[in-house]
This record gives sequence, C-alpha cells and structure tokens, in this order.
Amino acid sequence: LIPPGEAPLKRIAQVCVLAFRNRHLALPTDPLDLYEEDHPSSDEEDEDVFTPPPLMHTPTLAALDKAAVVPPGESWPLPHEPRPTAFVSVTQVEEAKQVGRLLPVLLTWLVWNLCYAQLGTIMVQQADMCDRRLGGGGGEGDGGFIMPAASITIFSTITILILVPLWDRAIRPALEKRNWAPTTLQRCAVSQVMMAVAMGIASAVEAWRGSVQVAREAAGAGNHDISVMWLVPQIAALGVSEFFFIGAIEFFYQQAPERMRSLASSLELVNYGVASYVGAGLLGVVGAHTDWLPGSGPRGEGRLDLYYAMLAGLAAVNAAIFIWPVASLYRYREFVPPDPLGKRGAAPTICHTKSMVSMPASYKSMVVAPRRETCEGEGGLVGAPLSSRRPSWLGGALRPSSGGGGATIATTPSAMGGMATLRRVDTLARTTTTVNPYATREHRANRLAR
Repeated sequence: LIPPGEAPLKRIAQVCVLAFRNRHLALPTDPLDLYEEDHPSSDEEDEDVFTPPPLMHTPTLAALDKAAVVPPGESWPLPHEPRPTAFVSVTQVEEAKQVGRLLPVLLTWLVWNLCYAQLGTIMVQQADMCDRRLGGGGGEGDGGFIMPAASITIFSTITILILVPLWDRAIRPALEKRNWAPTTLQRCAVSQVMMAVAMGIASAVEAWRGSVQVAREAAGAGNHDISVMWLVPQIAALGVSEFFFIGAIEFFYQQAPERMRSLASSLELVNYGVASYVGAGLLGVVGAHTDWLPGSGPRGEGRLDLYYAMLAGLAAVNAAIFIWPVASLYRYREFVPPDPLGKRGAAPTICHTKSMVSMPASYKSMVVAPRRETCEGEGGLVGAPLSSRRPSWLGGALRPSSGGGGATIATTPSAMGGMATLRRVDTLARTTTTVNPYATREHRANRLAR
C-alpha cells in the first residue's frame, strides 16, 4: 500500500512557485547539496506499506532545481522535524520534472484522439451512404439483412480481439527470441503511424466510392452505392492503431512518479475530451468554408475524401513529430532502491522477468522484491566487464554478457528514450540495481553533521 499524501497538483505547484521564488539563488555545483528528505532504512520500513523510493537528481529542467536550494538563513531540518516551506526535496522536484517530461508526449496524442473520434461520427455517416445490405436478395423481407450504420465500428473491436492472442502467443515471443522487444514508445510510434495509414485508406476508399457512384449513375444502374464492407480495411487499420495505443496507457502509468500515477493515467482521458472539443471546432470550420462534409455539394454527400486526406496529413506530420524529436529524445525514468546500504543488506531491487532483459527502458514487469543471493556476488560496480551495446530502431536494447552468472555492468543506448547510465545487472537473477547517493547512510550522516 502507498500511504496517502499531498495532492499531486499541489506538489507540482509547490515546486513551480518555489523555483520562481528562489530564481535569484545560485545552484550548487554538487547536486548532493540540494535538500533531500530523510528516508527510512530497511529495518524502519513497514512491510505492509510501500514507501516510494527517492528519485535521483537529473540535469534536465535545471530551473526547477532551485526549489530544492536551501536559502540563506535556513537550515536543514533534523529527522522527524517539519520541513520549512522555503524549499522542497529533490524527490519532489524530480516528480514535477517527470510530469513535465510527459507533457510533450501527451500533446502528440491530441491529433491521434482527434482522428480516432471519426470512428463513431464521420465513418458512421460514410457507412450510411453505402449499400448496407448483407446476404439474401437485399431486403429484410426476402431473408436479407441490412446492417445498421453504427454497427460498422464493430470491426475495430474484432481486429483488436484477433491481435491480442496473436501478439501474446506469436509476435512477442518471436521478437523476444531475437533478443528484441518493442518498448512502450516504440509501440506508440506504431500506433501513430497506423492512424495516418487508416485515414489515408479512408480517403482512398471514399474517393473510389464517389467515382463509382458517378459512373453507375451515368450508366443508369439501379444500385449506385458500393458495399459497406469496403469500409472494413480502414476500420481494421484503425483497430490496429488502437491496439498499439495500449502502449501509451502503459507508458504514462510506468513513467509517472508513484505518488502521481492516478493523475498520469487520467491525463489521457483529459486529452481525449480536449480532442473531442477540438474536433467539433474543426468540423465547424470545415463546414463553414468547404463542401467536404455530408449534406453539402452537388449530390449532398460532400467530399469526405478531402476531409480524410486532411486528417491523414495531420496524422502523418504528428507521427513524424512523435518519432523525432519527442520520443527519440525522451529519457526513461530511473528506478532507484531506497537504501542500498541498509543495515540488513536486503535493499529492494528492481527485478525484471527474462523477457524484459532486452528492454530495460520499458520496466513492464517491474516489481519491488528483496535482493536475491545471486545479486550479492563479486564484481559490484567496479571492475566488472561491460556488456555489448546494441542500438536498434527507435531505442536500444540491453544484452547482458554471454558468460555465466555473476554481475556485469551494462549501458543502455540513449536512442528512443534509452538511459545512458551504469547499472549493476545480474545475469542469473535478472535484477538491476542503481545506487542512489541520497539514500546512503554516509550522506545522511554528513547531512546531520551540518
């Protein structure tokens, strides 16, 4: 259990206000001189309550670091003393930084949600303009069935139901056998690209539908419309995009600080709501200045192909911006044990399953567990061999040394959010440990000596 604390927005606001108030103060050259709260050691923690670990200082968004500078005239509080209101801890500053790093990623999903909203609106109107007769002679009285226009969206759900077992049982195991598994941001990139593909297919199908209708009218054919089943490819492509969109939900939950995960998870819903309002405004502008929407134009059916082409262009540009610079320059969050030098030597470590060794940036199966015996072998952080680097498309993958057990030092390439930092990796227990200088007993002793 995580004990209740301050409201997430309040903690972020405190950092911003104090950073602005302390803007005239100089940052210390050593980040260890920034204030950090005292965290309980291993034997002081309650086994039933999970205390979020301290966060390591990062050099990005350095302006916010001034919120953790102790102003002149103030002193470091002793343990169990209330913290003065003139500064906050490094952990609180890093929480605000992490939420700030998520905002560019979140903004790129605005266009995605705008395009996704067409599934239940414009695509339903498009289906209503098609021949919705399935089977029989084409009518309800002679054994046929007329599909409701709104039912066309079910093909997106069917696509997802097919992809879930296919991904879980075939695609992902095949990737893992090749020592590569897509990170959350890589899956998000696939989702963004597939949304542009779906809008492009919709534009092409609608242009073809209009040309077929004109040709059949000129030939005097009885039925001028194409079958509604021609809309399945665009909706299936949209379903593929929605399937990989799960990576975005997973990304926001994993990368948010422990105290702010509920806030981060709700940001996507807020984004969808904002995109709905933006979409309504876009429809108003398009309807007022063009004849693209249904109900306008010579035949009263508009030019939805041009409307879809506009959305495809927006989605393509948005996908390009997401891939670079947003996702490529993103740095995944560091997970740090709260007290690696605790008295009992049983500091929690970040444990990964075997499949996650090739994707340390994802932390999909992260659990906090006591250090295993194999993690305490020789090697440590000094004198251990470096594992090979293997950069890959939109993100690096970590490969431990091919030798037997024992500890190795591995670095993650910094492409697509890789963390270029040293970690102690145990190839038997599949564990990763990063030493946090703020949590060591030596640092706490020096701080109290001040």
